Amino acid sequence: MVFLLIIPLLILRYGMPIFFSGKGLSGLDYFPPRAGRERIALNVYFITNPFLIFSPLFSRIMVGMPWIVLGSSIYLLGICVLGVGLFCFSAAAIGLAQTGIYRFSRNPIYMGYFLIFIGSSLLIGSWFHLAMTFIYQSAEHFLIQSEERWCANFYGQQYLEYQKKVHCYI
Repeated sequence: MVFLLIIPLLILRYGMPIFFSGKGLSGLDYFPPRAGRERIALNVYFITNPFLIFSPLFSRIMVGMPWIVLGSSIYLLGICVLGVGLFCFSAAAIGLAQTGIYRFSRNPIYMGYFLIFIGSSLLIGSWFHLAMTFIYQSAEHFLIQSEERWCANFYGQQYLEYQKKVHCYI
């Protein structure tokens, strides 16, 4: 049953960008040049991301736990945020995504992952998984900084104006 936590994530992450635009998937896999701590953050990302996605396979959902409703709610919210973020990103693969959920967050895809991983941590009842989620998100923050620097260089004033209007996360 735990595999059900992974399937929607993988379908959304790889299926949706391919379905809407081949460029969407390559845009999701692009890591702009990094400086200083951002290089370390990328290594942390490459370790924590697969762990967080696949470690629930070696766990079980704690059905009797009081956290099941909260964990399920956060997980489903994360799936929705990720799905809408990927849809909007894939639809704007030829330009800067500023519509849909991108009017409220510059990084809804990362927010979706974060919520999914928190929800999964609560569902499997793992404090270690939850700690890894926060380590992952800390690394993501540094990667976001490199992406935003790249966007400012690539899109120029258009991105700087967007950055002033829309928050990084929420």
